[in-house]
Amino acid sequence: MNNCSLGRAGEKLAENFLNKNGYKILEKNFWCRYGEIDLIAKDKDYLSFIEVKFSRSFNFILPQEKITKGKQEKIKKVAQYYLNFKKIKLDFRFDVILIVEDNSKTKIELIKNAFWVKERI
Repeated sequence: MNNCSLGRAGEKLAENFLNKNGYKILEKNFWCRYGEIDLIAKDKDYLSFIEVKFSRSFNFILPQEKITKGKQEKIKKVAQYYLNFKKIKLDFRFDVILIVEDNSKTKIELIKNAFWVKERI
């Protein structure tokens, strides 16, 4: 399975997990000129911009370590574009879903407010 297929499989697992936990998926793979956000969902009164990180095994680099400051800045720019484009006034946050498959076991972890912005974007 190539990286793109692996990523899509991880996003599907994340989507199912979020649905079971009360999130309402609004967008999948939202793309604009600034980049892409894997999932955008509503969780109660919050709009959640969600980055999904998937790994086939526990290796030396943890999935959450792949979300660099540069990646966070890109996600923030896409979120700003989305909020302006859709004219959304909800409070929002940036969540991360970490998925690790190892020896046919799947571990899914949701990190709410994984990173934030200092001011309203």
